[in-house]
Amino acid sequence: MRAIVYHTYGSPDVLQLKEVAKPTPKDDEVLIRIYAASANALDWHYMRGTPFLARLVNGLQKPKNTKLGADGAGRVEAVGRNVTQFQVGDDVFGCIPLHELGSLAEYVCAHEDALALKPARMTFEQAAAVPLAAFTALQGLRDKGQIKLGQKVLINGASGGVGTFAVQIAKSFGTEVDFRMQHGECEHGAFDWRRPGH
Repeated sequence: MRAIVYHTYGSPDVLQLKEVAKPTPKDDEVLIRIYAASANALDWHYMRGTPFLARLVNGLQKPKNTKLGADGAGRVEAVGRNVTQFQVGDDVFGCIPLHELGSLAEYVCAHEDALALKPARMTFEQAAAVPLAAFTALQGLRDKGQIKLGQKVLINGASGGVGTFAVQIAKSFGTEVDFRMQHGECEHGAFDWRRPGH
């Protein structure tokens, strides 16, 4: 199978399209034929080896995991013997764990708990753009921010990948959402960060 790999940190010039072995699912994994994948800031940081913290996770001198890609969508081609949520032929999407990565390839294995069935009305491309950004927004708002009904929430960077999901998630929790975009404009009118008392 073909996959995007890298063997040294650096610019996008270090990326190569190579023939690599097709993965085999473990007992709790599914093998997915990737139809769409998305690149995230995470892939950029891992490829560049910056910030330095990325190297602590993936190798100081060179990458331990030479594959990239956390987000992907495709069709299940095989399942491990302990998999109960999916079967061959299911259309799925999800986020590959950071220590494994590999959705920038024709096939990838993923744990069944890292996947969800792709909604029929959603394209593979749309589904592949969701996981990492949406999970980041959800964890930040619900788990760390502990937002509640009726609160006021400011989303800084609402036009980015995480920000677009953060606005929608915060609204779904019944909060009053204001947001800033790239050039500092405040939208929705209820929050003006330039005025004292807001």
